[in-house]
Amino acid sequence: MTPYVGVGGSYVFNRASGTTVVGNGHTVGVLGLAGARARIIERIHIYGEASLGYFGMRPPGNPGVDQLVLRTTPLAVLIYLK
Repeated sequence: MTPYVGVGGSYVFNRASGTTVVGNGHTVGVLGLAGARARIIERIHIYGEASLGYFGMRPPGNPGVDQLVLRTTPLAVLIYLK
């Protein structure tokens, strides 16, 4: 079994179509994850992950929305063809 960790981030400028500037804003996100990969046989591996992330949306003139998200990824089976 091989464990792994990772981090990531994102920034998105949201422009609402058909509305005034009030509909615009931005969303930021930070994500950390940990997972494990296990080899079943030569070319078949199983993966599983858990991640913790923060996402915040900030429209102008509004305190916005903050989310703290804990996710698990179900087991995935990967078959290497070559």
